Amino acid sequence: MKPNAYNWSIFYLALVGALVAVSACELSPNANSKKLDADAGPDQIVPLDERITLQATATGGRSPYRYRWSLEDQPDESTYELTDANTSSLLQVAPQSVNGRYLFRVLVSDRTGQSNASFAQVLVGGDLDITATAEDSLRIVGESTQLNSVLDTDSTGFSELTYEWTVVDGEAEFDDPSIANPQVTINSADTVRLRVGISGEENGIERFGLKDVFVVGVEDATPQVIIDNTGGVEGRMVLELLTEAAPNTCANFLQYVDAGYYNGIVWHRVVPDFVVQTGNFERFNGEVREKPGKRGEIQSESGNGFSNLRTAIAMALRGTDANSGSNQFFINLGDNSTLDDGNPPFTVFGRVIEGMELADELSELPTGGDNVLNSEQPSEDVIMNVSRADKKIPTSPPDDIMVNTSGMDADSNGVDDADSNGMDDVDSNGMDEPDPVVATVTASVPLQLLGDSVELSAAIENEPEGSTYLWTTSNGMATITAATAKETTATIESNDSIVFQFDVRGPDDAVIATGKQVVVGIPSALPRVIIANGGDVEGEITLELFTEDAPITCANFLRYVDSGFYEGILWHRVVEDFVIQMGGFRRDSESGELVRSEGIRDPIVSEANNGHSNERGTVAFALRGQDVDSANSEIFINLVDNTNLDTGPPPFTVFAHVIRGLDVVDEIGAVKTRSEGLKNDVPSDDIIISEIRRVEQ
Repeated sequence: MKPNAYNWSIFYLALVGALVAVSACELSPNANSKKLDADAGPDQIVPLDERITLQATATGGRSPYRYRWSLEDQPDESTYELTDANTSSLLQVAPQSVNGRYLFRVLVSDRTGQSNASFAQVLVGGDLDITATAEDSLRIVGESTQLNSVLDTDSTGFSELTYEWTVVDGEAEFDDPSIANPQVTINSADTVRLRVGISGEENGIERFGLKDVFVVGVEDATPQVIIDNTGGVEGRMVLELLTEAAPNTCANFLQYVDAGYYNGIVWHRVVPDFVVQTGNFERFNGEVREKPGKRGEIQSESGNGFSNLRTAIAMALRGTDANSGSNQFFINLGDNSTLDDGNPPFTVFGRVIEGMELADELSELPTGGDNVLNSEQPSEDVIMNVSRADKKIPTSPPDDIMVNTSGMDADSNGVDDADSNGMDDVDSNGMDEPDPVVATVTASVPLQLLGDSVELSAAIENEPEGSTYLWTTSNGMATITAATAKETTATIESNDSIVFQFDVRGPDDAVIATGKQVVVGIPSALPRVIIANGGDVEGEITLELFTEDAPITCANFLRYVDSGFYEGILWHRVVEDFVIQMGGFRRDSESGELVRSEGIRDPIVSEANNGHSNERGTVAFALRGQDVDSANSEIFINLVDNTNLDTGPPPFTVFAHVIRGLDVVDEIGAVKTRSEGLKNDVPSDDIIISEIRRVEQ
């Protein structure tokens, strides 16, 4: 019995020891596993209002890994809060509108309980002025060009500067992205956007800046562009560009093409046997206007061996400035070689290789009439859609538009007759972009009490002899003292936004230019507005406006009120113990998505520091980034005393205060919020402006 008992005891002890060893092996985080390491990714510099993307990685430990992101530090003016930040190694943060340093932390843990943290710094915006250029603005795919960056800000007292080049759009490769002047190879046939970030430390403070450079990539020296026309003339034109003869002009043109800028543009000028012209104007809300997005002007490349003969394409210019080419271009319908060396000379940068008959058809359309830009615009719109050609069509060399061809001889033998029959008049009055008659109206005050008068004046550019004038009003009532003078006065007689229109009439009594100005009428110096809310929070908020201290801001707000713009708008931003904000977004009826409202007007100048502070219950206009003069339609109500907003930067203009319904404001300020698309702090359930109106006093 004893030997058997002894043997059993030994077996039991051995078994227990083995179990303990196995248990210890499973519980120890370092047993049979490496130390867990986390990496939040490299530090970044991004522009204002651009999405931040961070990618964390983990090594060692035992997968699967879990990630938890947090925002450890941000500028004082920023109130951003991370949501849904613990589900992925990839973090995408909505665009930031406040300059400064944002410090992100990622905590990575594994199945054994190990954890490790890593940090990534993102510098948003910047305060350094940078000049950045490319030696060649256009490159064949696979070729390289030299990039140059210079810090224009005085760098005395800076630590060593750090450079970082990145590719924003397109495909390209740097030889060394960490130097001021790298070589870059263009690898895609489109507009490649390159960005340089320069940072340094001055007196212990991190400073930085960003600048973009554009280089256009092409497959070969003669890329082709398609213009699809709809409306009064329908069909396709194919253009061939001459990049070797006019590289900067072609690069400029292709940047507009790649950006989609020309889509929706109309042919605004047609002159039979001379030119058809386009590139700048679109129809918006029924009116012809200059399309936003026009870039700077480029240097002339005239005298490049190509002539303004039939089918040639050239950039329009402003007046006699040869270096004013930008977005407008024209197609020559006839042999117009006088444009090659005129004052100014016009740069040929391409030709029509297919669809020239459509240009001829364009030139024969009826022109003028109501609601067009000038007497040379087709009465029926012809609208363009412009893109690069995926496949090139075969062509012959562009000898037909070269200076030394027989076409030039034919032109020189007959241009005198054409010129003496009116070419000079057409050229001087229209080719330089053209020179339209422009009327600009100003009012002495943007906001006026009922019964008071406002002074109106008009300035006219390129006014022809024999012109007459006429003042009229719409959307309101006013009495104009001298309706046919350039300068007059008007008495305000209605409590709304009054539109004053000034028409310039030519010698034939046709309207050749129109200018408009809005003056807002109010019954008393402190008008009131009621905001009725529906949806998750119901109730009315009554505002009293400080028109004497912020007349421009109040007039801007009342124009939106009078037009009904705010009705259907959402309270789209709620930050507890800070602000509630509305004025820019509504819910799309089809997609259900949060979309920006149409009808937002140009921004106004700041009226901050007017004696009113961002205290609880006051109302101010929101701004874009650090731009103090960027207020347009969005307003916010302060839930608490936010006096730091008075000085900023930027300072926010207080123009009203809540006199009734502050409990409704607080109720909105307490709702639950979420992220939606690129917006944060969006109420989980919609709160809608069901009605907004002036209070009759």
